[in-house]
Amino acid sequence: MPIGFLDGCELPVVLWYHFSERFHGRDIGPILLYFHSAERFSGFSVCIHGRRLIYPLLKIESNRAKMSRVLVNPSKGWLFGYHSLDASATLGLQKHRMKRLCIHTVTTKPWSLAQCLDEFPKRGVSGISIWRQMLGGSDLSDVGRQTKEAGLEVISLCRGGFFPASTSSGRQAAIDDNRTAIEQAHAIGAPLVVLVCGAVPGQSLTESRKQITDGISAVLPAAVQAGVKLAIEPLHPMYADDRSAVNTMRQANEICDALGSPSALGIAVDVYHVWWDPELQEQIELAGRTSRLLAFHICDWKTPTTDLLNDRGLMGEGCINIRQISDWVDAAGFTGHREVEIFSDRWWSIDQNVFLEKIVSSYEEVFKVKA
Repeated sequence: MPIGFLDGCELPVVLWYHFSERFHGRDIGPILLYFHSAERFSGFSVCIHGRRLIYPLLKIESNRAKMSRVLVNPSKGWLFGYHSLDASATLGLQKHRMKRLCIHTVTTKPWSLAQCLDEFPKRGVSGISIWRQMLGGSDLSDVGRQTKEAGLEVISLCRGGFFPASTSSGRQAAIDDNRTAIEQAHAIGAPLVVLVCGAVPGQSLTESRKQITDGISAVLPAAVQAGVKLAIEPLHPMYADDRSAVNTMRQANEICDALGSPSALGIAVDVYHVWWDPELQEQIELAGRTSRLLAFHICDWKTPTTDLLNDRGLMGEGCINIRQISDWVDAAGFTGHREVEIFSDRWWSIDQNVFLEKIVSSYEEVFKVKA
């Protein structure tokens, strides 16, 4: 079904149309559009079989509650009739528009999980990555059911990892916690657990990476049994002291190699952490060839950055070439969701409905989903 969109539009309508002999006499339709109000637009464009068509909007008779008709270019015989859609159809249209957009629950941190499940679909978000603290004492089977009923796909559970420790009991506790994360992921229908691998201040990074490798090895059988994959997320080197000793795609690929490249283990590429790496494209290509690209996270690096943890930017606010990295990931065979993961005291302090609208518009701008 051909899809067309107007800038800033919200109210959905279906436009049924008939083309003349110049289109080989075939009936083609419908086109789906979004309107705020008739008065705001002078035209619209649609794409049919890869061909861009632009029409002037000559006349609209409408109001917000009901739209009656649109007459387009009458000199050439284009007559369009349309009607409003119900809420379920609206959700379907938005999902088509945003079929690869996922948002992490931590991105809208002030909201409860229930609020995320209620609000994300209204903006056309199709995927959700759930952070474990959101689960609380919830019945996990209910979480999976409620997410599905909301029309959202669970993309991942965040987060596992933090394997290194200075004592054997600490390392065993981390292994036990990761097994719990795998069980939680399975229960809510998440196919993936993202691993923030951990580090110990004062311990060599080499030793921390060994403990990470050993920890992943210990929990892989549980992941395989549950049908849940594990994704190593390399973190920016500024977090090498206590958050992750895995700081590059190369290091993540090397851990996968060391464990025999199991199908249940791969990599989560987060542009915030790896955009600076001169080997990035090469290592993404390697991960693609070995079927390791399991997740792709997006946000932006602000200049200046005022907080090393909680000052990430919306896509387009900073200096990361997000679209280029996304194109590399897609070229390497990745077809999954683009996950918006933003830690920001600034954005958390505002009305989260406003923030969510800005996320959607920045996503549209970076990925040109209306084109």
